[in-house]
Amino acid sequence: MSATATPYGMRPVGVLGGRVNNNAFNSYKIASGYAANVFYGDVVKLVSDGVVEKDTGTATLTPIGVFVGCRFTNPTTKELTFSQYWPTGTVASDAFAYVVDDPYAVFQIQANGSLAQTNLVTTQRLFKPLAAPPSARAKTRWQHRRSIPRTRSRCVSWRS
Repeated sequence: MSATATPYGMRPVGVLGGRVNNNAFNSYKIASGYAANVFYGDVVKLVSDGVVEKDTGTATLTPIGVFVGCRFTNPTTKELTFSQYWPTGTVASDAFAYVVDDPYAVFQIQANGSLAQTNLVTTQRLFKPLAAPPSARAKTRWQHRRSIPRTRSRCVSWRS
């Protein structure tokens, strides 16, 4: 296996259980002029005005899923554009993000170093628990299994 670090975010690769993986996603509004690049595999969150933004993990951690693309009317060509990334500062009132928010989605992600074989299937929190869970059954907002290329991760999200 290569020792080259080429991070690619979180790639959806399947679902837990016996369901067929249809690579489903949901659409969420992006604010016109949102000033951050959002790339395929980035974790996103809903903010107070009901739009999605990249979840950088620097403040309150409230992810809703993984960004896999978007659509918007290109302000220059005036054509409907489908893209795997959101270009920073794009002014488009019809912008929507495509987000994998299935609580049973399985993702592949690159680790930032070597992992022992015993660590490949242990569950690790990617994000902190909510201060007040929305229900008794939801103890964390998002969990993640760490892994290296060609291994799989599981993300579980709970919506309030």
